[in-house]
Amino acid sequence: MKKNRKDPVFDLERAYADCHQITLRLAAAEAPGRALDLGAGQGALSEALKLRGFEVTAADINTAQFRASGVTCAKLDLNRPLPFPDEGFDLVLAVEILEHLESPRAFLREIFRVLRPGGLAVVSTPNITSLPSRVLFLATGCFDLFVPTKRRLEDPLDAEADGHISPLPGWLLRYHLREGGFEIEKTRYTMAYVPLVPRAALRFLRGRLSGRVGLYAARRPRPS
Repeated sequence: MKKNRKDPVFDLERAYADCHQITLRLAAAEAPGRALDLGAGQGALSEALKLRGFEVTAADINTAQFRASGVTCAKLDLNRPLPFPDEGFDLVLAVEILEHLESPRAFLREIFRVLRPGGLAVVSTPNITSLPSRVLFLATGCFDLFVPTKRRLEDPLDAEADGHISPLPGWLLRYHLREGGFEIEKTRYTMAYVPLVPRAALRFLRGRLSGRVGLYAARRPRPS
């Protein structure tokens, strides 16, 4: 797959299938402003937002992998409070990161704090209540993407980072968002995953019962 200005693609894929594309569609209606890309990885989303006119701040515990041009990536441990002022961002992305954190609920409250009123957050979590994940759990006692192997429990690229340590069903993530003050506007799902089945055959299988990753667009309400 070649890199182009509309859809940046980096050599090392650190997000599942169409996760980045869905994230950008969820944020497509937002006017350019200040954006925060948390758990930015190689910076594909950061670069896409910059091309859309956003002023982007990126953060990741492993900054050596960051490759987005024209964007600075701060080294941050996202298990700690965010070192940003209240209400400083119009858009916050936290994609494929909640499952790596010790306290996703506290992290969501930090996102709410740094969002301006009316600002949008897009967050994701593995869809562990999908039918494929339920079948896997029935057979092995493990959810999809949460298995007791070093490859899943530890980050292969950074000894400071955890792997998938916090399974969070969609219903609980929605509760945490609402409890934290957000209004959930949209929920979308990536394509399904079935071992040995090509992605091309799965791209139309998505939704709560089949999608592998759930993505949530949640807004901080304006004062009434």
